[in-house]
Amino acid sequence: MPDSNFNEESFFFLHTASVCRSPAVTCAPDISVIAAARIMCDQNLAGLVVIAEGAPIGILSVRDLRDLIATAGESIAGYKVCDIMHVGVITVSHQAYVFEAIFKMAKNNIHHLAVLMMIKNWSALSMPSICSANRLAVRFI
Repeated sequence: MPDSNFNEESFFFLHTASVCRSPAVTCAPDISVIAAARIMCDQNLAGLVVIAEGAPIGILSVRDLRDLIATAGESIAGYKVCDIMHVGVITVSHQAYVFEAIFKMAKNNIHHLAVLMMIKNWSALSMPSICSANRLAVRFI
């Protein structure tokens, strides 16, 4: 974006909806961690939003998978997403500014944040996504 009026300062005052380019990729809590890892690999994602009864209930990240592999070793086949996911989803409104999303992630020591677009229509941002948005490389979990 060399010819745009976009700069580092103005980036922080964008609404989070303007950097969300697609809905979050989701999974059910009862699928295997291997199936979830395949979804993440196929779509080049850092995590999935876990959905139950139409609402986000947790997030499964590559860190969760890494920690499982480190502790369970070769016996990961029996694990389901609900066994290792982070329960609870911290959210921000689609009208919130990017700096508010970054602050909320830093305050809660998290790397993924769901952006609520409308009821049952939301996206998710990750810290690397927000930090790379000025290079048009936003990724969503």
